[in-house]
Amino acid sequence: MNKRFRKYYEKQLLKEEKITVTESQKKLIKALAEGFTLADTAKSLNISYNTLQKRIQKLYRQFNTHSRKELILKCLENNIIRFSDITPHFRKRFFSKPVDYPICVPNNSTEPLSEQERKCLKLIALGKIRKEIVQELKLLNINSYNYLQAVICRKLNAKNITNSMTIAYELGYLK
Repeated sequence: MNKRFRKYYEKQLLKEEKITVTESQKKLIKALAEGFTLADTAKSLNISYNTLQKRIQKLYRQFNTHSRKELILKCLENNIIRFSDITPHFRKRFFSKPVDYPICVPNNSTEPLSEQERKCLKLIALGKIRKEIVQELKLLNINSYNYLQAVICRKLNAKNITNSMTIAYELGYLK
């Protein structure tokens, strides 16, 4: 590699390691992490919408990112903001992969699943659709199925049925 290019890349690496932000930039990043629209963020910071956009573009250049998601993830990596600064409903946008969230296997104090609930999980794992599951489990209607799903999620301390499938697999219900 050419010396000139090597020096350039070394400078870039040093730049990435030493990211410092001002207090106003930190407030802006925290406001972006709260998940509000840009218009609401501009109002809360008492600046115009155009000024906000320019400041965000400057942050993108400073952190060498291209989106809000990348910016916030880099700020998390560099300990500029904490994970708790991101509002729970907005975290889904940033951490859509299940790997990003640790699997919460419930402790032993939770209720065990009934035979019908286990059958329901196995049918879901097989890729059956709701209508087929309702017929196979001899439920009254789709609402009964939805209630059964809610009970499974509650018993496994899961956010949704996909999360409950992961937990059920970890606990050995699907083996």
